[in-house]
Amino acid sequence: MRRHVRGVLGGLLAALVTFVVLVGVRDAASYASVQTPLRMSLGKIPGVRGVSVQSTSSGESVVLTVAEEADLQTVMDSARARMADGGGHGRIVISDRPDARLEVAARRMAFDIIQATRTGEFAALPSELQVLAQRQGVKVDVSIDVHDLYLELKDGSHFMDIVTPVKP
Repeated sequence: MRRHVRGVLGGLLAALVTFVVLVGVRDAASYASVQTPLRMSLGKIPGVRGVSVQSTSSGESVVLTVAEEADLQTVMDSARARMADGGGHGRIVISDRPDARLEVAARRMAFDIIQATRTGEFAALPSELQVLAQRQGVKVDVSIDVHDLYLELKDGSHFMDIVTPVKP
């Protein structure tokens, strides 16, 4: 009986080890065939200072570290195009350098942004956001395309980039 239990446990252990090895090989192949070329391609976009790929339970995210002076809309358009061309998929996350004033300003702007995305009325949004930014003592640049609303908030050497879909 003990030999049978040991045999079953040994078989389960062997199956577990095999599974772990196969998952590791699959992840290594994915990294070499997709992630590395994608990271290299995205890293060549003007204004991108760094690229990393993070895998989570909800999928993959590409994290872009963007230069403060970069045009956020151009970076996002280029990143989307290169991801589509390279077979990459997932979410694009912008890594920035916020401070407390920028975070407060972003939270205060969120209400106007949410209302604009729900109603589809964006004409007054840039001036409304300028007023809110001035009240917080920060600067904001606003742009929009058919996909997203782009906010670039600045406060001295700190900056915060926000990309929000225009369709909820």
